[in-house]
Amino acid sequence: NFVEDFLFDGKITKHFDKLRIIYFSNLMTEKGIFDFLSSLKTLVEMNVEFEARIAGSIDISIEQKLKSILNDFVDRVNYLGIVHGLDKKSLLEWGNVFILPTRLDEGQPISILEAMALGAIVITTKQGGIPDVFKEKINGFYVEINSPKSIVSQLRMISKDFTKYIQISDRNI
Repeated sequence: NFVEDFLFDGKITKHFDKLRIIYFSNLMTEKGIFDFLSSLKTLVEMNVEFEARIAGSIDISIEQKLKSILNDFVDRVNYLGIVHGLDKKSLLEWGNVFILPTRLDEGQPISILEAMALGAIVITTKQGGIPDVFKEKINGFYVEINSPKSIVSQLRMISKDFTKYIQISDRNI
């Protein structure tokens, strides 16, 4: 896998005013979408400021459940559908945190490489080939599989002091 050249056409400016979280992958139970959404619900309950954008194809077997949950987040979470090209670039530039809490034996997820290339702090699991391209505290942070609590812990840690983690964003670029 590689990152397309058009993603590198200029200076990248990241905003760290609040958590701007991206989930960009196929929306499947196995890729952790429900763990992610559960963690967002907890962040709302804790009054943590965030905005999230979700992009990807929805697994038809979970579509109704997923849409029902997304309706609870109308003011903070935006589902964009499938994104390509400049829409993908815009999404990745907007976000400062990228999350893929997968439980699958991933190869080398291009979404992680793209998120890193555009300066996102990555939160993911230690599955398959991910450790080959991702290092803890260098590119972001690992979370436990099937653990919204672990996701919440990492997101809260980042949101409490962005200045400590801007270096990860810079390094990922």
